[in-house]
Amino acid sequence: MGIHEMSQRDPGGPVQTVLQGAEDNLRTLLDIPDNYKVLFFQGGAHGQFSAIPLNLMGLGRKADYIVTGMWSMRAAEEAARYIDVNIPVNLLETKQNC
Repeated sequence: MGIHEMSQRDPGGPVQTVLQGAEDNLRTLLDIPDNYKVLFFQGGAHGQFSAIPLNLMGLGRKADYIVTGMWSMRAAEEAARYIDVNIPVNLLETKQNC
């Protein structure tokens, strides 16, 4: 059974444990402060590239996008239509794609 087939509603279950571990590791790796939120979204739909900034940010706000490849660059470009996008890390420029 894959993680996407398990219930995410159990606070101590395997899905929440994996997500919390991923968030903890990401916060440590990128030194993300506690007053920032880390969000995980299902991928695969270009619609999310605009829905996320519009629904979570509102027009004219600012967000950091970490560009690791083509898809994250597309997300940043789409978001830039609605919000002020800052790209602190762009691995496409350094050719260190993940």
